[in-house]
Amino acid sequence: ARGLSRFDMQTEVFKNFTTTIDSTTSDQSLIPFWSTKTHVYCFESRIGIVAYDIQSLEKKTLVTLKEPIKNNSRLLGYAILDIASNNVWLLHPSSKEGANGITQFSLTDGSQTTYLWPVIYPGRVRKDAESMKLDRKRNSIWINSPYGLFEFSLSSKQFRTIDVLAEITKSKDYDRYMGIDIDKDGKIWFATNPHGILIYDPETNHVKKLFSDSKLQKEIGERVHHLYIDRD
Repeated sequence: ARGLSRFDMQTEVFKNFTTTIDSTTSDQSLIPFWSTKTHVYCFESRIGIVAYDIQSLEKKTLVTLKEPIKNNSRLLGYAILDIASNNVWLLHPSSKEGANGITQFSLTDGSQTTYLWPVIYPGRVRKDAESMKLDRKRNSIWINSPYGLFEFSLSSKQFRTIDVLAEITKSKDYDRYMGIDIDKDGKIWFATNPHGILIYDPETNHVKKLFSDSKLQKEIGERVHHLYIDRD
């Protein structure tokens, strides 16, 4: 992608925003990953994090990272902004067992810290994750991993495994898709293979399938890359 586009619904006009030309990189991408009532946040050329004011359309560079981010665009789109701590969180993928986790990018000084998640089932073919969701109520991040759900505490910086899922996730056939979201009751919805979309309730420590009909459960849950639950 070469830039970011904004569509004004009143004037029906597009406005394009491009990256600042930098002789040190040929990457001209602007990848949006977060928004608030006032700003849209983007990765710029994989080396900077910027914010656009939705009223004035002015861009502000928040931080320039010490080295370019190598993650693919899908992972950048799932990045999380924690305004309270002034950090951006991004999944840290690797094909090497024991090297996957989550990376904290400080918007204060650009420093990076990676936290590795536990390897529950050694030798599993897929080792990485591509999606996660911020849980404001619990101050944590939920990750849809090949080992099942992980909850990463933003206060303790520790991973928690969900033991009630063990009967499902221990199977050699278990795999994750990408989709994950949180409903208004705080339940975690996540897409898996071959079990379809599962719903985990952290309050009761109970997991259930979205549909009781096994055929419908499989069809609806097949290759779900995104899950979005609206306010209703």
